[in-house]
Amino acid sequence: MVEFVPTGDRKQKFIFNVSTPVGAGAKGSSRADILLVQFYFVLHSNGVANADLYRKVSLTGVCDEALIAAIRAYQKFNAGQLVQDGLVSRAQGMRFNSGPGRPYWTIVGMNFGFLSYCSAVWPRLDQHPKCVGELGQVIREAVGAVPLF
Repeated sequence: MVEFVPTGDRKQKFIFNVSTPVGAGAKGSSRADILLVQFYFVLHSNGVANADLYRKVSLTGVCDEALIAAIRAYQKFNAGQLVQDGLVSRAQGMRFNSGPGRPYWTIVGMNFGFLSYCSAVWPRLDQHPKCVGELGQVIREAVGAVPLF
């Protein structure tokens, strides 16, 4: 299930979060969480480092080797800023990281991308033309449950 974490930030009032880890070694990841992570790479596949890897990711709801390779490449490219574990883990509480001086949760970095790629429809990612039906429905349910302003 896609969940939200309040940020305390005036500009970005919340982030999309995963409820279960997605990626290398993750067990029992939800389809919605996998679709959210896959959606990031579908959006983030043009004119960026590692675009060739990101283009191999498609919206299937299944965590496969292409998705794991994309997660690892994204974390490596952002070394020092993101946790380097091959996983998109759940952001905890109101923090963007696990403590002072620690790298950001990968899902937090992805949210900055969501905000950038979907600024015209933010936070309604479901209205982006590349958002598929199943993920769109989950986002509509999640956004409808959260006060936006």
